Amino acid sequence: MNSSTISAEIISYTSLSLKDKRKIELFIRQLLSELTEKYKEFGFFGRIVHGDYINQL
Repeated sequence: MNSSTISAEIISYTSLSLKDKRKIELFIRQLLSELTEKYKEFGFFGRIVHGDYINQL
């Protein structure tokens, strides 16, 4: 069985306006939906994961 991974990170996400954050999330959800439909016979699975903030002391 072949598999692949697409990974991306939005570095300055916290500095975006709420409107821009929602726009990006909507685009990513739409992309995942289209990929799920296009590759359903391969069992495509996509998700959005929100990371934690890392603070240096």
